[in-house]
Amino acid sequence: MVLFRIAFRNLLLNKVKTLIVGAIFLFGTALVVTGNAMLDSIDQSMARSVVNSVSGHIQLQDAQAPDTIELFGGFGGSSQDIGSIKDFGRVRAELEALDEVKTVVPMGLSYAIVGTGNIIDRKLALLREAVREEKGARAGVLLAHVRAITEVLDKELGNLGTIADMSRVEAESKDKFEALKKLKQPAFWDGFKTAPLQTLEFLENKIAPLALGSELLMVAYIGTDTARFEETFDRFEVVQGERIPPGKRGILFNERFYNERVKHKTANRLDKIKERLDQGDHISGCDDCRQWIKRNIKQAASMVFEFDSDGGRRVGDGLRAHLGSDKSDLVELVKTFMAMDDDNFATRYTLFYDLVGPHITMYQVRIGDTFVMTGFGKGGYARKVPVKVYGTFRFRSLDKSPLAGGFNVIDMMTFRDLYGFMTEERRQEIAEIRKSVGVTDVEAEDAESALFGEEADLVEEATMTAFNETEGIDMKDVGARYTNAVFEQVHGTEVIEDGAVLNAAVMLAPGVDIEQAMVRIEAVSKDKGLGVRAIHWRKAAGLVGDFITIVRLVLYIAVFIIFVVALIIINNSLVMATLERTREIGTMRAIGAQRGFVMRMFLVETATLALLFGGLGIALGGGLVGFLSYVGLPAWSDVTRFLFAGPRLYPHLEPIHVLSAALVILVVGLCSTLYPARLATRITPLAAMRKED
Repeated sequence: MVLFRIAFRNLLLNKVKTLIVGAIFLFGTALVVTGNAMLDSIDQSMARSVVNSVSGHIQLQDAQAPDTIELFGGFGGSSQDIGSIKDFGRVRAELEALDEVKTVVPMGLSYAIVGTGNIIDRKLALLREAVREEKGARAGVLLAHVRAITEVLDKELGNLGTIADMSRVEAESKDKFEALKKLKQPAFWDGFKTAPLQTLEFLENKIAPLALGSELLMVAYIGTDTARFEETFDRFEVVQGERIPPGKRGILFNERFYNERVKHKTANRLDKIKERLDQGDHISGCDDCRQWIKRNIKQAASMVFEFDSDGGRRVGDGLRAHLGSDKSDLVELVKTFMAMDDDNFATRYTLFYDLVGPHITMYQVRIGDTFVMTGFGKGGYARKVPVKVYGTFRFRSLDKSPLAGGFNVIDMMTFRDLYGFMTEERRQEIAEIRKSVGVTDVEAEDAESALFGEEADLVEEATMTAFNETEGIDMKDVGARYTNAVFEQVHGTEVIEDGAVLNAAVMLAPGVDIEQAMVRIEAVSKDKGLGVRAIHWRKAAGLVGDFITIVRLVLYIAVFIIFVVALIIINNSLVMATLERTREIGTMRAIGAQRGFVMRMFLVETATLALLFGGLGIALGGGLVGFLSYVGLPAWSDVTRFLFAGPRLYPHLEPIHVLSAALVILVVGLCSTLYPARLATRITPLAAMRKED
């Protein structure tokens, strides 16, 4: 009790020193409490983002693979050698039998190339659709538009000849240029009435390749059991269209990818400007917004090129009425309309979608369309697979995140075809081809004899049969029927699971420790010969998973620097205070105070100061965390939106945050007192008397 009374007295007598040291304790403690609470909250939010969207608690991969899977940043198996899980069905059955495991989802990460075609390709696709649906008026309008486009194309190629030597190009593409000349004959266009499909095929094969403007999309995707994927990851939800029916082939575009890469560029730029304005920005102060507006103005002519005669008339009339202009040049009208500012953006944004949007190709690939994906998977060979678009999806609360927006979802059978894994369908197809062309199995040692010996007629017969196989067959019609048959086929669960996958996500039962579950899975894999190894989601997430560790390290370094400075300041302050208290300490020693008592007196003073101001720092930090947990901390970028698992972070305070802050501040305070206290214990009554003299 005497020590505490002396400590309080000394603290009150040295107010300046007390306030300086106390302020350091208060700030440091508040920083530790707030920083740890924020980081732990971000860590938990990020865990929800990653675990409940794609990774699961644990990722499985080939135990013998040289690389470790990285879900974010490497397109999975396309850029890493992670091997493959040969028999996923057996792996799933063995692991789901464990109490710790809730479910196992097959996966494969890769990418494919998709060609979206040019303006002629898209208009011809619409024309073919109108012919198929017997919409004569619509077909007539589209045919007139295609004809106008081809006239412009012919003129552009003619102009190119005035500034470049076209002789070599014409020599290499003589048949295509001859086809273009054929379009100048009215009889060609009249032939559409009697043979529309033949006319379309000619335009698609001979004319469309001459036009520029085709775009290649790189589509990163996850191949999976789509039904199980949707059931497992609760942040997954369909936005447009419908989910891929269980057992069927198809793709779901990520909503962010679909709007940024597949949507019309002008519309996408307007969407981004609107998003900035909704966040409180202004066009006048937003450099990006002004650049997007300039690009839209420059590309007005290319957008007008998409209007057919009816659409151009409607858009022109609407713009003239809105702008109060009598201009007849549609390109100039669109340029004037696209010159948007803070005052007119909201009105013109709405008018764009109401008036202009219906007459342009808003999405290069529409929901319900079928397109061809070209994959470069195992072995590096290109594989083309037709895929149907069922809709778009998002990971709830993560729709604005570029990380969450990086993956599209396809079915596992399509993934295996693109990647090069052998499927039962492919085995049956190869068997039917072998049977139809008369292929005979030949042992390796008999190959030379079969080719050049007495049995060479077998090879010749097979070759001739194969050569004549497609004679008289409409291959486009056969391809369409084959594609429809592929999409109509429904695969059972056993077919999806009976085969190889690149990796798999393991979702654990509630309350299960991830590290313990990993040990159990590794043990089962070794005992059962499954050939898989378990990877913590944080490691599988790569740099994303390491983000919190890096930020926490930065925080700890900052706190360490602060407390080193604090230790020096406190130490110097106490040394000065000790020298000023020489008489007091000497008198205490003269009346019988032992060195241990003096040491404890200094330690109690510092501990009292640390606990008093540290407590205030904890209260301050806790109050700040409590306020943020009520109002939320807004995400200021797409990356922080991903880390916060939504638009706002709601941090929370835990007992460990308070205890760790109190312990740190107490240790720092006591360490800074040891040297001054030791100096104090060496003061003798004689030294105090000499100082007085």
